[in-house]
Amino acid sequence: MGNFISYQYGIKNADMEKFFNKHSLPRTLWGITLLPCGHGHYSLTSYWVINESDVAIKRTITDMRLVDAWKSGMDDLYEDGDDGFDNWGEVINTMLYATGILDL
Repeated sequence: MGNFISYQYGIKNADMEKFFNKHSLPRTLWGITLLPCGHGHYSLTSYWVINESDVAIKRTITDMRLVDAWKSGMDDLYEDGDDGFDNWGEVINTMLYATGILDL
């Protein structure tokens, strides 16, 4: 197996390899949870294993384009060009960036 693994539906290991620098610590994505928390805000929690430690990163996001595109993708309804994203790969990169994983 490679250094970057995803068990999140819709995100492949190859997507993880593209997103992270090849010299980054190995990371395993277990999942992303997106829940409404009021007034156009969404609670974003991502679950990772980094250096054999479980890490949960919690963020609040307000990017409705991303929320709508992500929800469509999780329901197998995403189509390229929807919600202002050129393709599913762009949605993945934006969501991974939104998780805050690069801040660790």
